[in-house]
Amino acid sequence: MLNFYSFPETVRIAFSVWTVLCAAIIALVLVLRQYHYNNHNIVYRFESAAAFLVLCQMVINVALIAQVQHNAIEGFVVPSDYIIPRYAVFIAAVIVSVYPLIKKKAIISGIAVTASFFILPVIETRTGRAFPFFFAAVLMILLGCGIWYAASLVKEIRTSVSGLSVKQAMDSLNTAILFYRKNGHILLQNNKMHDLMLKMSGRVFFNGRLFFETVVVPNSESYDAGSYLYSLPDGARLFTIKEIMLGKTPVTRLTAADVTEQNYINRELQEKYRELEAQEIKLKNFVANIEEISRSEELLRIKTETHDAQNKKLTILLRYLRHGGYPDIETFSTLSESLLNSINKTEETPENPQSELDILVNIYERAGIGIRLTGDLPHDRNTAAAMMYVLREAAANAVIHGYADKIYVWIIYNDGKCVMRVTDNSKQILIKIKEGSGIAGMRRRLEKLGGKLYIETSPRFTLTAAVPLNETEVKEGEMRG
Repeated sequence: MLNFYSFPETVRIAFSVWTVLCAAIIALVLVLRQYHYNNHNIVYRFESAAAFLVLCQMVINVALIAQVQHNAIEGFVVPSDYIIPRYAVFIAAVIVSVYPLIKKKAIISGIAVTASFFILPVIETRTGRAFPFFFAAVLMILLGCGIWYAASLVKEIRTSVSGLSVKQAMDSLNTAILFYRKNGHILLQNNKMHDLMLKMSGRVFFNGRLFFETVVVPNSESYDAGSYLYSLPDGARLFTIKEIMLGKTPVTRLTAADVTEQNYINRELQEKYRELEAQEIKLKNFVANIEEISRSEELLRIKTETHDAQNKKLTILLRYLRHGGYPDIETFSTLSESLLNSINKTEETPENPQSELDILVNIYERAGIGIRLTGDLPHDRNTAAAMMYVLREAAANAVIHGYADKIYVWIIYNDGKCVMRVTDNSKQILIKIKEGSGIAGMRRRLEKLGGKLYIETSPRFTLTAAVPLNETEVKEGEMRG
């Protein structure tokens, strides 16, 4: 580098800038290669190593030129430095560039490494005053190679953004997808769609429209508009077809999503729903049969007692159905079985009406129905049982026919009678009612004790049950009142 000291300062600065520019171009090539190639095979690694070593050579040369410029300004001359690193880097660059040159015929890498030979210390010694010209020629060659290689990489990157990178992005999706023109010509598809074609038909289609119309549609069940459910041994795929615009050209997009788990859950829910429907039909038929056999007086009594004992179960069940919910199969079966068994398990008078009242309130509360009671049942067991009968029937009717969720009960003692009034928060306005077996059963139960049933429809539907009390009950009622 001693010959550089004889050049004017302007020339030395130009050499410095030129050397830095060469190093920057080679560094840019390395960056572009890293950005462009994602398949780091052995040839790529050797090429990158050779480019890196050439860059190291240029960095050393930058340091040498900078050293010359600094020494010239200070007014003293120093012989060339970095002798061993310059040879070591060159030898390493030659070694790593041989394999790509043989395997890939990487001419550009070979030219760059060969050119760097002419700036080694041995050439500097042999050429003497001509060395700066060799140095300038090598910089020109390296700069040209670097610019050409960088431009080619930029061109490839731009091309791959619309082709290779899009394909790679599609291949990374969990959904099979393809795009085809109106005539069926496939523009783009990912590997998952390719594999799916093989699974479904045993071959690969080059016409997307033909694949959709001859394989997908005939062997699928229609899911909804534009969607088809295709079953495979390893699961289910939901195909969706949609026309989109690619610029001004209409293109069809066909996707296939793996819905194996969702399909299994849907089929399980459908099966459960069918079982519930079957149970509901069975229950409705059972209730209808009860109406049919209740024509005789004896069967009417059995039906009345059954209805009395089980109305809370029917009420809870119908409340589930009307509010869009479904009890599980075990609960449904238990309710149905208990309705059948109750025919042979009727009691004329409960042992403890107060306990029955507590149970009734608790059961209704679990179903979201509140019973608000004011007052106490009479001590006479027969009268209390009659009042409980009326309350059960009234509560069931309020929920079944009035859709009520709050029931209000008042029990008072007045004029030698126990009077119970039952109303609810139903918003239905009844002008005329048709008395069925429930109300008829309440009347019969009260009439056995000399009592009566009164019905009011305005402003709310209200049942009033009045039963005469004996002298003892009258005194106790007056004390409670």
